[in-house]
Amino acid sequence: GAMRGSVEVRFRVNSPPAARRLVVTPESGVLGTRFRLGLREPSDEPADYPLRYQFFYSAAVCDAASRVVDAKTGELVCTSVPLSGVLSDPSFDAFLPPGELRIFARVADRHGASSRFEVGPVV
Repeated sequence: GAMRGSVEVRFRVNSPPAARRLVVTPESGVLGTRFRLGLREPSDEPADYPLRYQFFYSAAVCDAASRVVDAKTGELVCTSVPLSGVLSDPSFDAFLPPGELRIFARVADRHGASSRFEVGPVV
């Protein structure tokens, strides 16, 4: 006769890392000011470690020629510039160019899932 059966398949979806917030200190400065950029309390599932971090900036306001389409949101945003390479530390010291800036941090787990955090404008 006919055989019957069933199969159950479970998938584990890798969620991106989390953090409480991105902090920039001091909040403003002049040319030559050293800024400390840091993600507060980054976390993920233990199996997803190690986490990697990268920091960026963009102008707070830019003209149409300096805008690109954000891959996740589809919105036009100012082009971002890397401040660091990929780091194992959630904090980074940087000298920022003059002007009103937005600061970004990206944290990624070992599987490539990532989250982006933003603060600004910083002057």
